[in-house]
Amino acid sequence: MLIGFTVEPYKKWSTATIIAALHRFGVRFVELNHQAFADLDALKVSLRGMTAAFHLPLLEEDGWDFSCIDAEENIERTISILNQHHRDLHIRHVIAHPPELNLDEMNIPTSEEAMFANLRRLPVPVYFENVPSWDLDAFRALLNRAQLKLPHLYAGMCFDAAHFYINGDNPVYNFRAFHQKIGCVHLSDCIDSEDAHLPFGCGGTLPITDLLAIMRKYRYRGSITLEMMPYTTDQLLPFIRSYLLMLRTFHRRKYILTLLRLWTLWGILKTFSK
Repeated sequence: MLIGFTVEPYKKWSTATIIAALHRFGVRFVELNHQAFADLDALKVSLRGMTAAFHLPLLEEDGWDFSCIDAEENIERTISILNQHHRDLHIRHVIAHPPELNLDEMNIPTSEEAMFANLRRLPVPVYFENVPSWDLDAFRALLNRAQLKLPHLYAGMCFDAAHFYINGDNPVYNFRAFHQKIGCVHLSDCIDSEDAHLPFGCGGTLPITDLLAIMRKYRYRGSITLEMMPYTTDQLLPFIRSYLLMLRTFHRRKYILTLLRLWTLWGILKTFSK
């Protein structure tokens, strides 16, 4: 099982710098986005011995996605980089959002057929992530269409627990309902209707204990990406504890090894701080 983090530039730290730090921590799986392509050479070096996933651009955050009819230049560049460098970057799959709904105010023409046509040009399997603007029946129908449109690339569903929760849907129930389709999972804590991407233990209300229990019940063995970023230094320890919680639940041996690694790193830090 692959357990890791979403990584993107944060303040003065580049994607490659953050990945190098996670590597020291023992993390061997990361999820990238197009911002990581700013320095491909540094990225390749930092990813030594790691596996990666790639989250395709989002219309709401990036202003374009693979369904945008007028984003040809950005789409072509992304497809080209993925085709040329997916092996060097150890990218095993990509994650796509369905065309965003309820964004009419952006006045950006989109097409599901255009999305499928662009996805067919990728070199790795595609998972589709549930998003709050899609109801469950519509999303299930999209998965069925994707399976027909991408017969050799369709991988299944990326289950985002927080997206279900903020939409008023029970993530535990929906993991049970979709479990046969799920191949990757996004986890983070959230507050009511806000997809806050919090570490667990920072005031969020996602029922993580019950969710992990149902994942274990169905013997989930796909990837888990922690989509969280500590916004303050006070959240750094919950950030680490969130990762340890995943290891303790699904990868007991690595959990023990990571605790030993942390103990060693802590001893080194104390030595140099004297």
